[in-house]
Amino acid sequence: MKSKIYLLTATICAGFLFCSFAAAQKIVYDFVADTDFSKYKTYKWHRAAKAIYPAKDLDDMFIRTIDAEIAKKGLARVESEEADLVVTYQIAVLDDMEWSSSKSTIPWVGVVGMNPGITGATVSGTNMIKKGSFFLDFYDVKTARQIWQAHATKTLAKTDDIKKRENNTKKVMAKIFQTYPPRAK
Repeated sequence: MKSKIYLLTATICAGFLFCSFAAAQKIVYDFVADTDFSKYKTYKWHRAAKAIYPAKDLDDMFIRTIDAEIAKKGLARVESEEADLVVTYQIAVLDDMEWSSSKSTIPWVGVVGMNPGITGATVSGTNMIKKGSFFLDFYDVKTARQIWQAHATKTLAKTDDIKKRENNTKKVMAKIFQTYPPRAK
């Protein structure tokens, strides 16, 4: 009975630990300290040279969700050369290996009746995972220099559900734009 409780507890803890890693994301920002972000009113999109973009439906989803967040910040999208900013994004999805190792608290019993059980054995494992890396850059058109960048990384969950992907993308973009415009360094 005691070993079943240990097994159940270990399984639940491992499940919570895995879920927290799968949902965790990291966002890093960088910007030019002396930039007056209040002067920017318009932006246009540009494709990064040599970048590989996702399929059209996913690309459109990224642009749509980014446009929505930028609009909340008071910037208007234009198609003319008179834009204040150029916005570009790049994304990469990489295969990675996740390693795990822990001490077992589940008693191991060899041949019945020969020994009372051994605890504390090391249990190791590996999983193939996908990691996403997303860069969003803002460039000042007049000075031709990058003024702001957000870099988000996340372990990606397997899903073919386009609605779920779009909801996740909206959440990430909302989080990215929480600190835009940035405060002075």
